[in-house]
Amino acid sequence: MTTPSATLEHRRQERTAYLELAVVVGLWGINWPLIKLMMPFLTPLTLLVVRFYGAAVIAAVMAAVSRQRVTPPREELLPLFAVGLLQIAFPMALGVGALLYLAAGRATVLVYTMQLWALPLGWLILKERMTGWRVAGGVIGFAGIVLFLNPALVNWGDRRVLVGNLMVIVSAMLWGAGSCCYRLRRWQTPQWSQLAWQFLTGAIVLQLLGWAFGIRHRIEWNWLVIGVMSYNCALAITVAYWLWNRALRVLPATKAGQMASLVPVLSVLISAAFMGERITSVAVLSMVLIVGGIFVTLRSK
Repeated sequence: MTTPSATLEHRRQERTAYLELAVVVGLWGINWPLIKLMMPFLTPLTLLVVRFYGAAVIAAVMAAVSRQRVTPPREELLPLFAVGLLQIAFPMALGVGALLYLAAGRATVLVYTMQLWALPLGWLILKERMTGWRVAGGVIGFAGIVLFLNPALVNWGDRRVLVGNLMVIVSAMLWGAGSCCYRLRRWQTPQWSQLAWQFLTGAIVLQLLGWAFGIRHRIEWNWLVIGVMSYNCALAITVAYWLWNRALRVLPATKAGQMASLVPVLSVLISAAFMGERITSVAVLSMVLIVGGIFVTLRSK
């Protein structure tokens, strides 16, 4: 039986988790337009590998400063490796690669459909209860995504557009699966150490894949690249995923995913204000439905 004090503590933890997710939304929403600005100066693989190595170093330093155990227990090495690839490395690789074909605003909207995949995956993998509010929120959000993909906004006859949209949808599916898998166990490894190992394995795997497929690295260092890369390593990856993992310890992946759906709304507004991307009435309606789905889902207990 749940005591009143335990209920109050859980509510306090939920409020803290929502505040953490709000910070994540801000960090990620700003980041996608910044990455789009940086794309002419480097290849997507170079961006990812440099980001992951840099973030791994920062996370390891934070673990050491916090006097956390840096080496995970042997039984957690493989799960950390798998979650790192599913939740961080592969979704980021597909999402950033899609920026070669899509506008930053459109790419972020589709990447953050992860909550649509987290809903059935949370039910299948975690046995999370499918409440009426969650289902209704998912349906409303999905309606917004379908509207965002209609032929009036997307030229489905363009092969590059088709490839780009497919990449970000697969990215969202993998991210949803990774978030559900992260909640499968109570981790002994401290969070900074978790992130350090996940970023390091992501960097190594992506670098090996680049070598295997003969993808060349290219980067033209300038103040824009240095500034955006620093922001990526320190804030958009290290701090944001630290907060994301903290929130996942309290909230179901479906709720966290619905909150993350605010990221593309912020990203689209920033892209329109500073990069000249056009916002149509249909796009506005689709974003209203997505945000509406978030608030409906958040009513579920």
